[in-house]
Amino acid sequence: MTIIIVPKQTNGGSGNVDLPNEATLRKLSTDANGNLSFNGKTIGEKAIEVKYGVTLTQGQRIIELPNDCDTSRAITLSFNGISLQEGEFWEVIEKSWPEKDCIAWTGLELENLAQVGDKISITYYKKA
Repeated sequence: MTIIIVPKQTNGGSGNVDLPNEATLRKLSTDANGNLSFNGKTIGEKAIEVKYGVTLTQGQRIIELPNDCDTSRAITLSFNGISLQEGEFWEVIEKSWPEKDCIAWTGLELENLAQVGDKISITYYKKA
């Protein structure tokens, strides 16, 4: 797949628009795995999927992730095998290094459901 960026035409839509960087833009592409390339060389970061699971302890309302979370990509949380929606049941709390990002549910619906011994599985993409 080739990525081509075309600016909004300012000449009323008739005729061609000169792109000073058109030759450069035509060298950008992505492969079947989603890696961004320029002139055949990979330049984009490859997404690294992380699957992380915990068993809840007494009073636990937050899970520290082993890696910083790329919030621009999909994040899923499964509670005892049932997927729960972000925002309604849980949220991501991004922190600055050296603190780690977390999944939290204080004040959200999961707080009313979670019990000691429940299993939570989180799938996310770590920041490279």
